[in-house]
Amino acid sequence: MTPPAVSESITRRSASNLALAFILLPADKRRAMSALYAFCREVDDVADEDTRPVAERRARLAAWREDIRTACEDGGEPRFPVNRELKPVIDRFH
Repeated sequence: MTPPAVSESITRRSASNLALAFILLPADKRRAMSALYAFCREVDDVADEDTRPVAERRARLAAWREDIRTACEDGGEPRFPVNRELKPVIDRFH
């Protein structure tokens, strides 16, 4: 699955009212908002996984933090598909 498909799939699966409102946006902004929403959703899901030990969740959140830092500050290529899609959004709007 390509990164845009990943973010759009996460956004569609959430079925939130906010995500549904993205339909009203122009295509480029809809893709940008889907990437941002998918990032927030993924990180929130890690934090909310009460079936996993706290130490494991912290480690996963640290990996997300490092990966988004790569996208924002280091100019490198993020590992996570959602962050790879979010990187051009950060570059454009940051």
